[in-house]
Amino acid sequence: MLHIEQLNAGYGDVQILWDVTLDVRPGELIALVGANGAGKTTLLNAISALVTRYRGKILFDGKDLTRLAPYEVARLGIAHVPEGRRLFPGMTVRENLEVGAMSKEARSKLKTSLEEVYSLFPILKERERQEAGTLSGGQQQMLAIARALMSRPKLLMIDEASLGLAPKVVGEIYDTLLDIRKAGLTMLIVEQNVALALDVCQRAYVLENGRVAVSGECKKLQNDPKVQEAYLGIIEGI
Repeated sequence: MLHIEQLNAGYGDVQILWDVTLDVRPGELIALVGANGAGKTTLLNAISALVTRYRGKILFDGKDLTRLAPYEVARLGIAHVPEGRRLFPGMTVRENLEVGAMSKEARSKLKTSLEEVYSLFPILKERERQEAGTLSGGQQQMLAIARALMSRPKLLMIDEASLGLAPKVVGEIYDTLLDIRKAGLTMLIVEQNVALALDVCQRAYVLENGRVAVSGECKKLQNDPKVQEAYLGIIEGI
C-alpha cells in the first residue's frame, strides 16, 4: 500500500532523513520507533507533504506522492494524527469530528462515521457538546484519532499515540487500535514506548539519526540483542 524508497527529507536546508526505505502492506499495523530526534515525526510529515522532500520516492496505492500538496495526499486516503493532537480547542467534540469529514465522500457518510467512532470511543458520545480543550489528555487523543477516522482513510498514521498518557488510558487506546486493525484498516504508528510497540504491532522500523537502522517482525526484534540493549533496557549477558 505504501512504498518509500531512498527518501531524503528535512526542514529547509536541514536534512533529517537519509535514504529511508519502508513498506507498509494492506491491513498491517506497523511501528516506527527510535530515540527522540531520530526522524520519526519527520518521516510522517514527509509522507503528508509537510516537509521538504529532496530525493526519493513515495508511492501510495501505486500513485506517486512526491510532488503532491498536503490536501492532495489527504484526498488519496491518508489520515495523519499529529504529535500534540492539534485539535480545535474552542470547538466541541462533535464539531472537531465533523471537520474530519471534509471530503465529498466522507461528508456523504457523516452519520455512519459518527456512529462508528462513538462506538469505538463511547466517552466522546458522552462529551459530544463539550469543548475539546476541556477534555483530559486521554480523551483528546481519542478525539484526534476519531477525527482522523472520520475521513474514512485507507491508511491511518498516528504520531506518539501514548505520549503523556496514563498506562490505563494507553491500554484502552491500543485495544481500540487493535480492533480497528481487525476491521481491516492499515496503520503506521510512531511510538516512544518501544516495548509496547513491539508487543502490539506486526512489524517495526527502528530509526537512528534519520536512517533505518533495523527492521523486521516485532517478535524477532524483541529478541535482537542490539534492540534489547538500546531500547528495552536489557543488557546482554546480565
